[in-house]
Amino acid sequence: MHDTLTYVKKLEAVGVSRKQAEAQVEIMSQIVDSNFATKQDLKDLAGANKQDLKELGAELRTEMGELRSELRTEMGGLRLEIKDSTIKYGKMLAAAVGIIIAAMGFMLKL
Repeated sequence: MHDTLTYVKKLEAVGVSRKQAEAQVEIMSQIVDSNFATKQDLKDLAGANKQDLKELGAELRTEMGELRSELRTEMGGLRLEIKDSTIKYGKMLAAAVGIIIAAMGFMLKL
């Protein structure tokens, strides 16, 4: 409490003894000092929160970069698998067409 003397005088004006008024002011001051944040407390907390957010942002950027790299690697592997499968199925199709042509030629000779 900032203006304890004014508070004591107001209590005295309504019939509270000086001793009781001073005790009340002391108790109220202790309660306020121990339970309420000061402007400096709030500034310190805001600064700490700002720093925490910066650190969290840096962590997220790092993790996103790592995920991006992993995805690129995975996609590269999938592209190779697709390419290999396409070549494999193309060869199988060419072989099947060759077999069909050979079978038709054999049947025409009969």
